[in-house]
Amino acid sequence: VLGAMTEAAELALGWKRFDFSPLVPEDMDALRRLHEACFPVRYEQAFFDDLVHHRYWSVCVVDRSEAPGVAPARLVGVISARFELLENCEHRDMVKESWCARDEVMYILTVGVDESVRGHGLGSTLVEYAVAKAERNRACRAVYLHTLTSNTTAVRLYQRNRFVVKSSLEKCYTIDNEQIDALLVVLYVNGGRPARRWTLTNVLKECCRSVSRMLSGDDARTPRPRRYE
Repeated sequence: VLGAMTEAAELALGWKRFDFSPLVPEDMDALRRLHEACFPVRYEQAFFDDLVHHRYWSVCVVDRSEAPGVAPARLVGVISARFELLENCEHRDMVKESWCARDEVMYILTVGVDESVRGHGLGSTLVEYAVAKAERNRACRAVYLHTLTSNTTAVRLYQRNRFVVKSSLEKCYTIDNEQIDALLVVLYVNGGRPARRWTLTNVLKECCRSVSRMLSGDDARTPRPRRYE
């Protein structure tokens, strides 16, 4: 609770209409409705549980334009993300690795703003909060996400916030039984840089990982289910 209060105070803005704060369990129903309105896929209950109980990092936008006592504040935007070790990331070749540090990356899971309040810069502000969070983690080398190739509005939003399109991912999502292409979008932070495909460091690290996976019987690169942004 203390951590949530600290971050809530840190996120406070002087805007009259919108407040930014971490999610809380009481946001569950509104959070589900927002995702249903913003995304063409349905998320499992476990995902929302992880968000409101802070197992993933998140910031929400609350619209307080109605007069107090007339109507309750409305949850109208959200961003969620998590940190993961670069060595376990399915796109780890997007970042140049260091020899000693256990490098991390931030994966943005979802960014959504209700259609009724778009055009106020809320999406960019949410992305800025995520980038600031990543920059405070000195082990983090990049922030990345997936977005539909056809979602040109989202691509422009990320490009305005210094992200670059790293690659195209064929048949990344399955939506309504149709396979859809996506883009891998990346922002490098804290000195992170694009990886060179074949360096001695990368080759030796890949050999060590392959031997480790063989000995353990585990493959840390098993792709996780895709989420839609």
